[in-house]
Amino acid sequence: MGKRQLKNADIQSVQSNVHAHEVLVLKSKTYKPTIRKEFIKRQALIDRLESNIALPLTMISAATGCGKSVTTSLWLEETRHKYGWISLDEEHNDPHVFLTYLETILKEQWPKKSFGLESLLQGVNLPSNLIATTFINDIDQLEDFFVLVLDDYHIIREEKIHEIINIILRYPPEQFQLVVLTQRDPPLHLARLRAQFQVNEIRMRDLAFTIDEAIKLRSLVASETTDEQVQTIVNQAEGWITGITVGLMGLAEGISIEKVIQALHSGVSVISELLDEIVISGLPVEVQKFLELTTLMDRFSKELVSSWLLP
Repeated sequence: MGKRQLKNADIQSVQSNVHAHEVLVLKSKTYKPTIRKEFIKRQALIDRLESNIALPLTMISAATGCGKSVTTSLWLEETRHKYGWISLDEEHNDPHVFLTYLETILKEQWPKKSFGLESLLQGVNLPSNLIATTFINDIDQLEDFFVLVLDDYHIIREEKIHEIINIILRYPPEQFQLVVLTQRDPPLHLARLRAQFQVNEIRMRDLAFTIDEAIKLRSLVASETTDEQVQTIVNQAEGWITGITVGLMGLAEGISIEKVIQALHSGVSVISELLDEIVISGLPVEVQKFLELTTLMDRFSKELVSSWLLP
């Protein structure tokens, strides 16, 4: 998450009578990603998500930078279904925090309704079955279809949360779908769901960019690369969207195709370095100098930086 100033409205404090600490709901963790206008719309994937809406679970499992969140966000912009989005973090391994976020997104969509989850917030060490059953009953009372998106589910290690999700998927409400975005398959009962044809699985091979999509992307990053160079980048990146994007940007900035290929072979860390090089090289000289100097300091003041930068 990028650094930004938090307004009072961004944080909602939820008190619990039996907890020594208060749970702070960071509202920005309940926002889906904002999609830039120039992003390539992948209609086939959007149609696949929509056509499988009746299944209890959609799981999009792929490495970082493959477009999981963006694809899901584009779909939600097209669909008429109500949805809740939670960008999971380490804190969500606490079942009480996880439960608080679930209750929060339900109240955001239906502020006038009463939900059983709200009463559970006053409890501690509640059994998984009680939490899951209460959530199922809360969803069953709704007239609208509800999509719950859990982004970065691979962060969840707490067994109790997996148990809650497994119970919900075993007895899913009719008007509900869970969408799990993850970098690796979670410890859910996927074998049973597959056997019962109750899961829509989207993986790297489905998310991979084609040559035609990469050529469209080329025009968006103002790259004058040839079709042959685009094909080389797509093949070397194996359809990895972030790698293709950074590669095209690199060529547009005059970086050699050999260096781009080397970066793609080296993985995420080198791609990040290449992206830094591309971005920083496009900044004014004085800004580059400022960044170079301030990275040497743990702390600095306006006066200190001015004394270094001014002649």
